Amino acid sequence: MNKKQLFLAGVLCVGSLGSVQAQDAMNMNSSSSMKTELELSQGYRRDSLKFKGSHGHHLKFKGIDTWTTRVDALVTKDDMFMKALVGYGDVYDGKLHAHNHHVKVKGDYTADFALTFGKRYNMENGWFVAPTVGYGVYLQDFHTKHKHGNKARVKATWYSPQFGVCVNKQINDAWNAYFDYTLLYPMSLQVKSNTKHNHNRHTMENSAYKSVGNIFLLGANWKMNSNWSLRPEIEVMEFFSRGGDSHGSHNNKKHVDRSSIEYRLVLGYTF
Repeated sequence: MNKKQLFLAGVLCVGSLGSVQAQDAMNMNSSSSMKTELELSQGYRRDSLKFKGSHGHHLKFKGIDTWTTRVDALVTKDDMFMKALVGYGDVYDGKLHAHNHHVKVKGDYTADFALTFGKRYNMENGWFVAPTVGYGVYLQDFHTKHKHGNKARVKATWYSPQFGVCVNKQINDAWNAYFDYTLLYPMSLQVKSNTKHNHNRHTMENSAYKSVGNIFLLGANWKMNSNWSLRPEIEVMEFFSRGGDSHGSHNNKKHVDRSSIEYRLVLGYTF
């Protein structure tokens, strides 16, 4: 399955979830509190991927610029909620730093998939807190092209259970602000790389118990009317993998880090 098929499958999954729940919500009587919101966002992400070997070898994908598109489905009933998301980012710029050489990154993409469940606890003065639990998969796929036609490609797949908390403050009838923190643990990582000029293949697996991820999200929501909403968001990802084994060998430990920041604008519709 290629990247476009992967993203389309994710969108169809999220869209199907939202449409089915929306139809259920409309078919229920007026006393029901079930709501379904479908969200579409566009954003800009600055990404990085860094490797550090046991012998001092470093490999850094830095300044990876990506235009992102994300689709979310949020279903709430009473104080319980479920959220599914799929995101895709098209890489258009960046550099690979290796052995004192800088090589331009020509593509390819990033992708985010997550499913979370939570419960909302209302507090005084317009505050509520919502703990969450779920699972997420986050992909990075970068490739470079050298002057002599040689090509290199690295794909990192991060996946983990997720535990989080959302803190929300209702400012007035139209505005609310929120902060989300998500912990990914134990985080697993698989890295695959190859070079076209000599058909080399390389795979690295991490030791999950030493690996962890953090996602921070800050946003403000403007409820334009009973159905439509608009909000800006800032999201920061910090993933750390420690003690990876290359080619199954315990003699070539690797540390891998991912850092990214994304600015996006989200348009939502509530059924």
